[in-house]
Amino acid sequence: MEGSGPPTQPAGSSDPGPRKRIDRGVVAYFALGVVVVGAIGAILMARGDDPAVAPTTSTATTVTTTTAEPTTSRPEEEPPPTQMDTPDAEIRAAIEQHWQRRLQGSDAALRQAFAFFTGGLRETSGPEARWAAAVREDGLIDATVVRVPVTRRPDGSALATAVVQTNSRLGGCKRWVMEYDMVYQAAVWRARGLTASSSAC
Repeated sequence: MEGSGPPTQPAGSSDPGPRKRIDRGVVAYFALGVVVVGAIGAILMARGDDPAVAPTTSTATTVTTTTAEPTTSRPEEEPPPTQMDTPDAEIRAAIEQHWQRRLQGSDAALRQAFAFFTGGLRETSGPEARWAAAVREDGLIDATVVRVPVTRRPDGSALATAVVQTNSRLGGCKRWVMEYDMVYQAAVWRARGLTASSSAC
């Protein structure tokens, strides 16, 4: 009787049926997931980074501070003092030299000290030997020329008022005011006259 039995699959049909088609779909989906996961892993391994941590770059900044050395303005150096080439300076030097030679006391020094005198002063001072003996007897210990103001005259001579402080064995400490009448002879200044006064110091 037709239609009384279950339907049969036609011979030669390859349809596995609804259940087998579902199983194949699940396997294919799973395989696709494996491929995707493997691709992501390969990318991460190639980068060598953790995708959850963003790479950071540390940049060190070097600051160089240049300190300028302080500049000190040096005052202009004054030229060394030179000997004044003036008659006043030469007159003072001649008087100082005279007293220094008296202080030295040797025969040569006293001879040069006596040569400081000329004209009338040389005559009134007496013979050179007597004058030198008197200087040695006084025993000069110290002599300092304090100041020598000079007054020039129209005839070329000069009046030098020397303040001299001396100390000797016989006379002790004295402060002299000596007015030298100075003339220029043989390229040097000499005394042709002398007025002197002294006081104890």
